[in-house]
Amino acid sequence: MKTVLRFFVWALRHRGLEIALLQGTTLIALSASAGPALLLDQWLKVLLCLVGSVLTVAHVFTLNDWADAGFDREDPSKAGHFQRFGLTRPHVLFGSCALGAAGLFACALSSDTGGFWGLGVIACGWIYSHPKIYAKGIPVASSACHALGQIPHFMLGSAVVEAISLRAVSLALVFSLIFAAGHLVQETIDSPADSRAGILTNAAVFGPKKALLASFVFFTAAFVQLIWASHSGSAAPASVFGALFYPVYALSFFYLLASNRSKLDRRRLEAHRAVYRAVFAGLGGYLLFVNLSQPTV
Repeated sequence: MKTVLRFFVWALRHRGLEIALLQGTTLIALSASAGPALLLDQWLKVLLCLVGSVLTVAHVFTLNDWADAGFDREDPSKAGHFQRFGLTRPHVLFGSCALGAAGLFACALSSDTGGFWGLGVIACGWIYSHPKIYAKGIPVASSACHALGQIPHFMLGSAVVEAISLRAVSLALVFSLIFAAGHLVQETIDSPADSRAGILTNAAVFGPKKALLASFVFFTAAFVQLIWASHSGSAAPASVFGALFYPVYALSFFYLLASNRSKLDRRRLEAHRAVYRAVFAGLGGYLLFVNLSQPTV
């Protein structure tokens, strides 16, 4: 029992904020698929969907920590390693698999296709992290896992009320591009430690600046996709939001490049990450507010 408690304390302290933030994808999917009245009418399925989303995402993160146990020692900034909580790798693997199984069960109960989408989230996590595959150490494939993983994550929320639709796919692509871009920035930040550990990330293989430029392309594509979805009626009106906040992101990016011509500075990379996270957190809040303000689909 003490080991179980330590596992949950470690997971909450080390990954709790990231797990919570990623629920924005599911919440936006739920709000985009139906008005608040219908969501309240389906409250049990909505609750099961959210529980399933939290648990499957927690499984993906903790599985990654289990797989990276040997590599994390190379990065002094990763202070939340599970050994410091008295946990071993088998403890973390068992706990992670228990989270995944419980999450998949909740997903399956949330809708007819919920189990399928939950399994998709878990599969992307295993392909990315498991040592036998370890797509994290395969350039391009690592980004593909992040991009593809957001599609079933979004569809999990959308499936509670509606079947697969163009609207859901259009919005899922926005989040797919955002997370692929964010992953490239994180790889750029971690590239010195990853290179020392022999992890072949995009930034380690192609160079940090090229990975950062690729993130700019993906973020820009996400804004374009969002505006297209807005104009096609697939998303809440977001053209004004994009027009106002894309320049904020772009200015942060070009300032970062201009101030780091020879070598990218970690502190400035983290400041840039904070800027785009704030921009997209604002976007998520805006979409939730607009969607939930509408009484009907």
